Amino acid sequence: MSGKGSGAARLHRLLPWLLAALAVTLCIGARVTTPYVVSGDEPHYLVIAGSIVHDGDVDVKNDYQLGRYRSYYPDTIDPHVNLTIFNSASPHWYSFHEVGLPILLVPMFAIWGLAGAEATMILVALALLAVTYRWSLRVLGSRTLAMVSVAGLLISSSFLGLEGYVFPDLVVALLMVSSLLLLERSRNVAFQVLLGTMLGVAVWVHVRTVLMFLAVGLIALWQVLVRDRALGRRHVAVHTAALVVPPLLLAALFEIEVHQWFGSWNPTAMYQGSPSILQASPLHTIPRLLFGGTQGVFADNPVWILAAAGAGMWFARRRSQLLRVLAVTLPTFLLISTFAIWRGGGAPPGRFSLSILPAFAPAIGWAVEAARRPVARAAAAGVFALQALFTAIDYRTNGFPWGNDPVLGVLQQHLPFIPASWVPTFDAEVPPAVRLHDKVYVVAFALLLVALLVAGYVRGRETPAGTTKPPAGRPGALLLQRGGRA
Repeated sequence: MSGKGSGAARLHRLLPWLLAALAVTLCIGARVTTPYVVSGDEPHYLVIAGSIVHDGDVDVKNDYQLGRYRSYYPDTIDPHVNLTIFNSASPHWYSFHEVGLPILLVPMFAIWGLAGAEATMILVALALLAVTYRWSLRVLGSRTLAMVSVAGLLISSSFLGLEGYVFPDLVVALLMVSSLLLLERSRNVAFQVLLGTMLGVAVWVHVRTVLMFLAVGLIALWQVLVRDRALGRRHVAVHTAALVVPPLLLAALFEIEVHQWFGSWNPTAMYQGSPSILQASPLHTIPRLLFGGTQGVFADNPVWILAAAGAGMWFARRRSQLLRVLAVTLPTFLLISTFAIWRGGGAPPGRFSLSILPAFAPAIGWAVEAARRPVARAAAAGVFALQALFTAIDYRTNGFPWGNDPVLGVLQQHLPFIPASWVPTFDAEVPPAVRLHDKVYVVAFALLLVALLVAGYVRGRETPAGTTKPPAGRPGALLLQRGGRA
């Protein structure tokens, strides 16, 4: 028995390393074995990075005119500059894409070109998985459940379809999950400096992060000024300065550069005249962002259905923590749902949602914790197996294709009784009307998620005989009492 026990303990210690090896293998393998065609906004981020490498600035006029992008994009592309501000006679052109991502790309792009940019984005994806593991461990208090949570993100078709590509969404997700983790450890002044710096960096990555990180900043400031005021004025003053000074300096520098480049102090000056923001109704776009067959999260990523049940348990066990996550993510999600190009344009399914989704990874672990009966555990394992199947289908179909639903196509090929309209695609950006079938599908899916949410909440409220609920700040206490999995 002791030999078996020590063997199990060694395996348990090895599991994080095995998961890390799997993550590296999948993230690199998914990119090097599938076609990579630079498209959408990608070449324009690379043009900015190239301007920094060649000229030491972000003036992209000569880069477009000289065709410096030809090595990774053979066709002529229209410059992504605001035509209400710049024209052919303008001495300088500045892109309406933020420069944070290109700056991140510069070191490896300068050495290896497109391959270096791709490698940088793979490293971002791996860093996101690592931080998501630390965040899930903080929430769940169990290494096993934290690994389950990260595995759910890792094998998601949308994640593997986006990682390695030159889009800012996974960078935003990395900053956001890191910020949520730092909020949990806010009494350390070094962490306050790091959190404040990340809040300032975020606006350089994308302006649409402002709502997300404004919420983080307000929560962090409340924790310092209100929650920690009993620790003394000096503590409050030092921590307030550590939190506030870095983002103010970075925001001020951003404003100065915006004024220099676009002649305005408006931080959204680069988008003036853009028809995309606040153009669509969330009533049209949210069902598509969540349930659509080509761009929705759940259609090709069934593992995230588990997160609905897990969110209910999360709310029952650590309500204030989940409410913080919702306060940070929901305003940005609502903003995204007003974009005219709500799908993210030429991008993998769920691109915009993936800037938010990793924050909810612990909900997958909570769902597995809630599944105590054999039938429930078998169902959870079945969902993971289904996710692996869906991801494999997407991978084999020309490598996570964008704008279509290969999973539904394969199912219809082998199961002829499945109608073509079983899962609505919602291909129209803002359709004038929604079919009755589409409404029934969305309502049924929403009711399923609500039912799982309620079931998770009820399970989370239950206290088995002989145990107590985990005390505040120790989410793993109950798990330890049930077998020492933490």
